[in-house]
Amino acid sequence: VGYIMGWGLDEEYKLPSDLNQATVPIVSKRDCLESDLAHYTRFYHESKTFCAGYGNGTSAGPGDSGGGLFLHRGDHWFMRGIISNGKVDPNTLLLNSESFVVFTDVAYYIDWIKKHVTIATSVTIDTDLIVVPPPSSTSDSTQSNLLGLQSCGKDQYQLGTPEELKKSLDQYPWLAVIEYINLNT
Repeated sequence: VGYIMGWGLDEEYKLPSDLNQATVPIVSKRDCLESDLAHYTRFYHESKTFCAGYGNGTSAGPGDSGGGLFLHRGDHWFMRGIISNGKVDPNTLLLNSESFVVFTDVAYYIDWIKKHVTIATSVTIDTDLIVVPPPSSTSDSTQSNLLGLQSCGKDQYQLGTPEELKKSLDQYPWLAVIEYINLNT
C-alpha cells in the first residue's frame, strides 16, 4: 500500500483547506492495462512507471501531479513514485477518479539521481529499499493517518513570515526538489 498526499482539487473540484491524503494499493501491470487498454498503453512504460489506485473514487486529483507515492518500511518512509498521469473522463474533461493513476517509478531513475544530484552528506539513503519492485496489492489497508496530519503540511507561522526565519526551513512535508544544472552551457 502506498500513501499519496497533496493540495490538488478535491472530488468537488475545489481547493482543500487541509492536506489531502489517501492510501492506495499498487496494482499489477495486467490489472492496470486491462482496465483501459487504449489509455494505459500510451502512458504505462515497463520499468519506468507503475499504476496505483482502487478504482473507487480514491485517487490523486488535479493539481497533485508531481507529488509522491510513499511507502513505509520499518522505520523508514521513502518516495517510490511520482504522480504522472490520471485518466480524463471524455464526457466532462475532468479527471476520472475511478481509474488508476500512473506513477513514474523513482527506482528506475535512482542511478541517474545519484549521478547528477548532490546529496547532503548528513543524509543516508538506503537505496536497497528503493530499487526493489513495488509491491502489488489489491487488499484494503486498515492503517490510516500515520502521518500526523493535525499539523502535517500546515504552516505554523504567521502569514508572510519569511522561510529563513522559521525553525524548519521549507517545513512543508512530502516535497522533493531534484535540480539538474548543466555547467557546460
